[in-house]
Amino acid sequence: MELNLYDDRRYFVTWTEHELEGRSKAKLVFQPIRCLDGGRTGPVELTVYPIQDYRPRKLDIRLPDGLYRCFLADVDSGAPLISEREVFFGKPRRVELRSQREQGGFRRFTIVSPLPLRAGDCSLDYGVFGTVPLPEAEKSGEQYRITFLLRPRRTLPVKLRWAEHMKKMMTLPETLEDTSGWQ
Repeated sequence: MELNLYDDRRYFVTWTEHELEGRSKAKLVFQPIRCLDGGRTGPVELTVYPIQDYRPRKLDIRLPDGLYRCFLADVDSGAPLISEREVFFGKPRRVELRSQREQGGFRRFTIVSPLPLRAGDCSLDYGVFGTVPLPEAEKSGEQYRITFLLRPRRTLPVKLRWAEHMKKMMTLPETLEDTSGWQ
């Protein structure tokens, strides 16, 4: 059995009746993990049939842009038939990293995101010394911000680590060197 999803909201499903114990149809389930632009939706279920011509079909419904958990499920019981996977629909958003000098040799870094950032979505990675999760972003108009201070040290490189689901939804800076003036 195979489920193929495309970024432009097309899909096709293939299976043999033997693979699904005689089933001639299944449910394609989309459970929202995170919707963009404030869109809200509950789980969406579509009845799907194995196709013979292998041409992708367009989704019948309009899902808001965002990250979804997707799987095929039994029509009657709703039990998953294949392992779930994450799929992102939409254009990835860009996160900005800004830097400015402060007194005492510190730098103030600001992560500016068009989407809410929860605690733990981003961490400071000190390599062998471990990671420090950053707090939840504060809303500032139409954007969300996380601000923190660091003292630059040549011997201790610090990187930004992002949760896997954030990597699917956004274009993210990985290093603090991505900002101007960090040395």
